[in-house]
Amino acid sequence: MDADDVERGQESTNEKSNELQEVTNRRYDRTSRMYDLYDRPMDFLGGVGRRRRRLLGRARGRVLEVGVGTGRNLDTYPDGIELTGIDASKGMSGRARQRVAELEMADDVSLDLADVQELIRVLKLPREFAERLSPYVRSRFMELCDSLQADAGPDH
Repeated sequence: MDADDVERGQESTNEKSNELQEVTNRRYDRTSRMYDLYDRPMDFLGGVGRRRRRLLGRARGRVLEVGVGTGRNLDTYPDGIELTGIDASKGMSGRARQRVAELEMADDVSLDLADVQELIRVLKLPREFAERLSPYVRSRFMELCDSLQADAGPDH
């Protein structure tokens, strides 16, 4: 196996991952209108709401929420944080934007359409590059919340 074979294999893996992510994004786009109704019982029955309030209530400073979804966590964060939320689904991000408007949080919340799977691939960069990137990430965000969705992507 030479370097070209390795590169072709990596390209094939990336293409498959991208295709799976697109399928996942379409699924979340379709369910975004009903997602909160589907998920809300876990707040009570599974104790998720209590754990969410306990964890996110401690957030301080600049926070990056990966997989912000419909923005269900927004009213859980304490006053005074600067939140950036990312999600790969246009439908879910749209619902989060509505929630930001309803909660009048536009000055404190920035939402971006971003693919968490791509973020994960970026974090697997060679050590030298990751070390150069790390000071920027640390200077930009004080806290990171993965919104309990890390296992929702197609690679898991």
